[in-house]
Amino acid sequence: MHQENEVKLTGLISKIYPPMITPAGVKVARIVLEHNSEQMEGGALRYVKCRIYCVYVAAEISQELLDHHVSVTGFLSVNTQKKLVLHITNLKNLD
Repeated sequence: MHQENEVKLTGLISKIYPPMITPAGVKVARIVLEHNSEQMEGGALRYVKCRIYCVYVAAEISQELLDHHVSVTGFLSVNTQKKLVLHITNLKNLD
């Protein structure tokens, strides 16, 4: 059985943490992405606002992208603290 877990989201990078290195020696970029939009739900327009913690494995995110709008694609998982995390597989600068 094939199970899907793909997320596409646009938003503003509001925080870039210092990169970390995993015990296996892999560099991990970490950011906070803030999303604001209007979506149709049940025939009514709904204002949506969320802040999501993201990681980008084996990648770097330049400090120059802080406060820039980006489009990300990835998948959802939980971290060791059982908090939802978006694992980025593709990031595109929209500014």
